[in-house]
Amino acid sequence: MISLRKILSEAFSDHYRKNTWVKLPRHIVTDNADVLFDLVQTSYASKGGNLKIKSRNDITNQTEINYWLAIDSDTDPEPDAAIAGRSTPKGYKISILSTDGGKDAKRFAVHKMIELMRKNGFYAELDVELADKFGLNVITDTELISKVLSGKEIKFLDNGVYTRLIGSAGKFKEKVLVGMPK
Repeated sequence: MISLRKILSEAFSDHYRKNTWVKLPRHIVTDNADVLFDLVQTSYASKGGNLKIKSRNDITNQTEINYWLAIDSDTDPEPDAAIAGRSTPKGYKISILSTDGGKDAKRFAVHKMIELMRKNGFYAELDVELADKFGLNVITDTELISKVLSGKEIKFLDNGVYTRLIGSAGKFKEKVLVGMPK
Protein backbone atom coordinates (compact mmCIF):
# COMPACT_ATOMS: atom_id res chain seq x y z
CA MET A 1 0.00 0.00 0.00
CA ILE A 2 1.32 3.46 -0.93
CA SER A 3 1.24 6.04 1.85
CA LEU A 4 -0.28 9.47 1.45
CA ARG A 5 3.13 11.00 2.16
CA LYS A 6 4.63 8.97 -0.71
CA ILE A 7 1.89 10.14 -3.09
CA LEU A 8 2.40 13.78 -2.06
CA SER A 9 6.16 13.61 -2.34
CA GLU A 10 5.96 11.92 -5.73
CA ALA A 11 3.68 14.72 -6.83
CA PHE A 12 6.46 17.18 -6.01
CA SER A 13 8.99 15.52 -8.31
CA ASP A 14 6.31 14.84 -10.91
CA HIS A 15 5.66 18.56 -11.23
CA TYR A 16 9.12 20.05 -10.66
CA ARG A 17 12.47 19.30 -12.30
CA LYS A 18 15.37 17.92 -10.31
CA ASN A 19 18.05 20.38 -9.20
CA THR A 20 15.79 23.36 -9.86
CA TRP A 21 14.59 25.76 -7.19
CA VAL A 22 10.86 26.39 -7.34
CA LYS A 23 8.68 28.91 -5.57
CA LEU A 24 5.97 26.87 -3.92
CA PRO A 25 2.35 27.95 -4.18
CA ARG A 26 0.45 27.74 -0.87
CA HIS A 27 -1.37 24.50 -1.82
CA ILE A 28 1.95 22.76 -2.59
CA VAL A 29 3.35 23.96 0.76
CA THR A 30 0.28 22.44 2.43
CA ASP A 31 0.57 19.20 0.42
CA ASN A 32 4.26 18.86 1.36
CA ALA A 33 4.00 20.13 4.95
CA ASP A 34 5.31 16.86 6.44
CA VAL A 35 8.43 16.89 4.27
CA LEU A 36 9.03 20.63 4.82
CA PHE A 37 8.58 20.17 8.57
CA ASP A 38 11.13 17.34 8.54
CA LEU A 39 13.63 19.56 6.70
CA VAL A 40 13.17 22.35 9.26
CA GLN A 41 13.44 19.91 12.18
CA THR A 42 16.62 18.37 10.78
CA SER A 43 18.29 21.73 10.19
CA TYR A 44 17.36 23.36 13.50
CA ALA A 45 17.68 20.35 15.82
CA SER A 46 21.08 21.43 17.17
CA LYS A 47 19.63 24.85 18.08
CA GLY A 48 16.64 23.42 19.92
CA GLY A 49 14.30 23.79 16.96
CA ASN A 50 13.06 26.64 14.83
CA LEU A 51 11.35 29.44 16.75
CA LYS A 52 8.35 29.63 14.42
CA ILE A 53 7.98 26.06 13.12
CA LYS A 54 7.29 23.69 16.02
CA SER A 55 4.85 21.34 14.27
CA ARG A 56 3.46 20.44 10.86
CA ASN A 57 0.50 22.69 11.63
CA ASP A 58 2.85 25.65 11.90
CA ILE A 59 3.59 25.18 8.20
CA THR A 60 0.00 24.67 7.06
CA ASN A 61 -1.46 27.40 9.30
CA GLN A 62 1.44 29.82 9.02
CA THR A 63 0.42 33.20 7.69
CA GLU A 64 3.66 34.95 8.65
CA ILE A 65 5.88 32.64 6.60
CA ASN A 66 4.39 33.02 3.15
CA TYR A 67 7.36 32.57 0.80
CA TRP A 68 8.73 29.06 0.24
CA LEU A 69 11.34 27.77 -2.19
CA ALA A 70 12.27 24.10 -2.48
CA ILE A 71 14.55 21.87 -4.49
CA ASP A 72 14.81 18.13 -5.08
CA SER A 73 18.49 17.31 -5.52
CA ASP A 74 18.79 13.55 -5.07
CA THR A 75 17.26 10.29 -6.24
CA ASP A 76 14.18 10.28 -4.02
CA PRO A 77 11.13 12.30 -5.12
CA GLU A 78 10.98 14.59 -2.06
CA PRO A 79 12.34 18.11 -1.69
CA ASP A 80 15.79 18.03 -0.06
CA ALA A 81 16.17 21.71 0.82
CA ALA A 82 13.82 24.58 1.49
CA ILE A 83 14.21 28.29 2.09
CA ALA A 84 11.35 30.28 3.55
CA GLY A 85 10.47 33.71 4.77
CA ARG A 86 7.84 36.37 4.64
CA SER A 87 6.86 39.34 2.58
CA THR A 88 7.48 42.69 4.31
CA PRO A 89 7.35 46.31 3.15
CA LYS A 90 11.17 46.05 2.79
CA GLY A 91 11.05 42.88 0.64
CA TYR A 92 11.30 39.21 1.50
CA LYS A 93 12.83 38.50 4.89
CA ILE A 94 14.34 35.01 4.72
CA SER A 95 14.14 33.26 8.08
CA ILE A 96 14.40 29.53 7.30
CA LEU A 97 17.23 27.69 5.58
CA SER A 98 16.67 23.95 5.83
CA THR A 99 17.96 20.72 4.32
CA ASP A 100 17.75 16.99 4.82
CA GLY A 101 21.43 17.05 5.79
CA GLY A 102 22.68 15.72 2.45
CA LYS A 103 25.82 17.20 0.94
CA ASP A 104 24.13 18.30 -2.31
CA ALA A 105 21.14 19.73 -0.48
CA LYS A 106 23.40 21.81 1.78
CA ARG A 107 25.39 23.06 -1.21
CA PHE A 108 22.25 24.01 -3.13
CA ALA A 109 20.76 25.76 -0.08
CA VAL A 110 23.87 27.82 0.67
CA HIS A 111 24.28 28.86 -2.96
CA LYS A 112 20.61 29.85 -3.21
CA MET A 113 20.78 31.82 0.03
CA ILE A 114 23.83 33.71 -1.23
CA GLU A 115 22.08 34.34 -4.58
CA LEU A 116 18.96 35.68 -2.85
CA MET A 117 20.99 37.99 -0.60
CA ARG A 118 22.47 39.58 -3.72
CA LYS A 119 19.02 40.34 -5.18
CA ASN A 120 17.18 43.57 -4.52
CA GLY A 121 14.29 43.02 -2.14
CA PHE A 122 15.72 40.06 -0.20
CA TYR A 123 17.32 40.20 3.23
CA ALA A 124 17.92 38.16 6.37
CA GLU A 125 19.06 38.47 9.95
CA LEU A 126 21.87 36.02 10.57
CA ASP A 127 24.34 35.08 13.24
CA VAL A 128 27.64 36.85 12.59
CA GLU A 129 29.46 33.54 12.04
CA LEU A 130 26.97 32.37 9.42
CA ALA A 131 27.16 35.65 7.49
CA ASP A 132 30.97 35.33 7.51
CA LYS A 133 30.85 31.66 6.49
CA PHE A 134 28.58 32.51 3.53
CA GLY A 135 30.75 35.51 2.58
CA LEU A 136 27.80 37.88 2.78
CA ASN A 137 28.21 41.62 3.12
CA VAL A 138 26.87 42.89 6.41
CA ILE A 139 24.75 46.04 6.34
CA THR A 140 26.50 48.51 8.65
CA ASP A 141 24.22 51.55 8.18
CA THR A 142 22.47 51.78 11.57
CA GLU A 143 19.74 54.02 10.14
CA LEU A 144 18.89 51.44 7.47
CA ILE A 145 18.97 48.58 10.00
CA SER A 146 16.62 50.55 12.26
CA LYS A 147 14.22 51.18 9.36
CA VAL A 148 14.21 47.55 8.21
CA LEU A 149 13.73 46.26 11.75
CA SER A 150 11.31 49.01 12.72
CA GLY A 151 9.65 48.34 16.07
CA LYS A 152 12.32 45.90 17.23
CA GLU A 153 14.39 46.54 20.34
CA ILE A 154 17.94 46.85 19.00
CA LYS A 155 21.23 47.66 20.70
CA PHE A 156 23.99 48.42 18.21
CA LEU A 157 27.45 47.06 18.89
CA ASP A 158 30.04 47.51 16.12
CA ASN A 159 30.32 47.10 12.33
CA GLY A 160 26.65 46.29 11.80
CA VAL A 161 26.44 43.83 14.67
CA TYR A 162 23.52 44.37 17.03
CA THR A 163 21.69 42.55 19.77
CA ARG A 164 17.97 42.09 19.48
CA LEU A 165 15.34 40.55 21.66
CA ILE A 166 14.10 37.51 19.78
CA GLY A 167 10.41 37.43 20.67
CA SER A 168 9.48 33.84 21.39
CA ALA A 169 13.02 32.96 22.52
CA GLY A 170 12.87 35.66 25.18
CA LYS A 171 16.61 36.33 24.89
CA PHE A 172 18.86 38.88 23.30
CA LYS A 173 20.88 37.49 20.40
CA GLU A 174 23.70 38.97 18.35
CA LYS A 175 22.68 39.37 14.74
CA VAL A 176 23.64 41.11 11.52
CA LEU A 177 21.46 42.21 8.65
CA VAL A 178 22.47 40.99 5.19
CA GLY A 179 21.00 41.31 1.74
CA MET A 180 19.40 44.16 -0.14
CA PRO A 181 16.17 45.30 1.52
CA LYS A 182 14.04 47.82 -0.40
